[in-house]
Amino acid sequence: MLNADALSQLRQLKSDIKDNKVVFPGTVKATNGRFGFVALDEGRDVFLPPEEMQKVLPGDRVNVTEQEVEKGKTQGVVDELLETRLNTFVGRYLVKGKGHFVVPETPGINRWIFIPPKERMNAQQDDYLYCQIHKHPIKDGKGQAKVLRVIGKAGEPGIERSFTLATFDLADTWPDAVRTQADSLSESDIESREAGREDRTDRPYVTIDSPGTQDMDDALLAEPNATGWTLSIAIADPTAVIETDSPAEQEAFNRATAIYFPGEPL
Repeated sequence: MLNADALSQLRQLKSDIKDNKVVFPGTVKATNGRFGFVALDEGRDVFLPPEEMQKVLPGDRVNVTEQEVEKGKTQGVVDELLETRLNTFVGRYLVKGKGHFVVPETPGINRWIFIPPKERMNAQQDDYLYCQIHKHPIKDGKGQAKVLRVIGKAGEPGIERSFTLATFDLADTWPDAVRTQADSLSESDIESREAGREDRTDRPYVTIDSPGTQDMDDALLAEPNATGWTLSIAIADPTAVIETDSPAEQEAFNRATAIYFPGEPL
């Protein structure tokens, strides 16, 4: 058994080794294979062999060291996980023997990820899942996932839409605060805010937007005149009814754009 002095010296030795180690910060880049790279902050890439790539996820911020494997060639060794950016992902449920896994559909994750019994949400073979990283693989290369939602199975009606929503973390409902704000607007409120504007609602403006469009915001009108045609362009002014920093404006900022699925806008 080591005495207190020996333990103290051992701790100091480990500290000295760590202090003298040359590490390089960078971001993990995946490939279609089992290997990958770390794009170093200094501008060059370091190769990560499969056994090191198994410890990280695409987009992870890590510190790596370099070791020479043959004359003139080096490879990276993951020294420390600084930050992980992959939180949720979609994949397919796979049962292999007694093991239950998710096969990620996320590009660059070329592995099965184990799902512990308590985190499976009664998922069945071949279900599409919306999952969260439950245990990062940095320590031993064996990550774990947690099922947040069962999306459905291939071939089910609407599965493409549900799968896309989960893949890109898109919201298909409006927050309660936005609904409350919208419900509080009456026709009289809108009319009162139109004071001082010219009423052109009796003219036959046309728009290419469909009846289900979420952002019907422009229209055109062409009228003949003595020398040809007058083209009028109508552009919506949402600031007339949506206050700055209100829930609706914040949600519009977060979404940035309307998204269209076959037969239904988001």
